[in-house]
Amino acid sequence: MLAKYQAPDIPIDEKIVRLHQLAWQPARFAHPSWLVKMGLRSEKYHYGDCQTLDNILNRQLIDWRGFPKQPLPAVLTNKQKAQMALERRLDAVCMALGLVSLRCSDYLRIRHYRQALYPILNDEDVCQLLGIGCPGERAAILSPEMLPSIALQLGRGILHATSSAAITWQALSILLPPLPRAIWLPSADLWLARLERLL
Repeated sequence: MLAKYQAPDIPIDEKIVRLHQLAWQPARFAHPSWLVKMGLRSEKYHYGDCQTLDNILNRQLIDWRGFPKQPLPAVLTNKQKAQMALERRLDAVCMALGLVSLRCSDYLRIRHYRQALYPILNDEDVCQLLGIGCPGERAAILSPEMLPSIALQLGRGILHATSSAAITWQALSILLPPLPRAIWLPSADLWLARLERLL
């Protein structure tokens, strides 16, 4: 008599599960602006209420975003795991990218600008940005009240442009509002790699 084969219990990495969820169920996690773009009232839609609608929205978002186009990995590299771990600080990454693109260190050095960045970026985050050499040759032209929203919007645009190369950023980008166009920042990949280690 043959013994029954039992597969070993292999723990499933939560980051790979999250990557697949964001990729294949985008309507479940989409920023409300994606739903508005699709003609829905985001406050009226609740994922799970109607599976047919959920499936239609998932397919539509996958088509619009062009992601995923191929099977996703079953295992993540250490770099991809680190990128997925940044989900909880995605706005901080975007704001930091936006500040880098503004090229004004006064936004990081002057107290009323620093205070305007709270709670997304704290003092430690700002010091780290200064420490890694955030460019700063331009003069401050934004008011402290305008800085957070502009830096965040710029950073989101840069991340959308950068995300085309990395499946992790492509998956995470559904959590950001859709943008009419991506913003190009020279050396964005280099800055993103630095921020991945810091934030």
